[in-house]
Amino acid sequence: MNKTNNKWVSIWGNAMSISENKPEGYGKNITLCYKVKSPFSGDSLRLTFDNYCGTEEIEIESVTILLNHNFYPVSFNTNHTSNISIPAKESVVSNPIDISITDKDSFEVRFYLKDYTQLRSSVYASGPLSEGLYAVGNYTNTEEISIDVSRKTNIFYFLSNISLHTNESDTVKIVSASFFNFAAVQYKA
Repeated sequence: MNKTNNKWVSIWGNAMSISENKPEGYGKNITLCYKVKSPFSGDSLRLTFDNYCGTEEIEIESVTILLNHNFYPVSFNTNHTSNISIPAKESVVSNPIDISITDKDSFEVRFYLKDYTQLRSSVYASGPLSEGLYAVGNYTNTEEISIDVSRKTNIFYFLSNISLHTNESDTVKIVSASFFNFAAVQYKA
């Protein structure tokens, strides 16, 4: 891939809102896992984690990307730490993750909440492209997660954006094609 015309493009995103108040307003010793399909090809990813609606600092112990049976560690800040604290009302962006993604790839973002964590910043999403699960324990580096310790969820906590470093001309073609398909459908209706 020619990197001279590459730029960061958001391929997945959610606007955080305040989670519904429930008895399970806190989580401990859980892995959150979200599946994403990339619309473009690219050479690296960046993840944004958001505690915008939180009233307490949260700590994410570890984050990985699972693609084609391989785990890619996610790091933060100049020290390249694998864990990150996010103050209330703040967000953080990971360091770029060197990973080759094609426009046909699906990958999983997994992150582990070791200690009691306020589960306040989230989004409810449903549909064929909104797959999530949570599991009791740390499964950031375990490919198979047993149904005995996991459950599906449509609540997406903290992960607010995924950006792909991709070729600018490919994104223009796809966005243009999508616009014209939309316009054609609207015109026929």
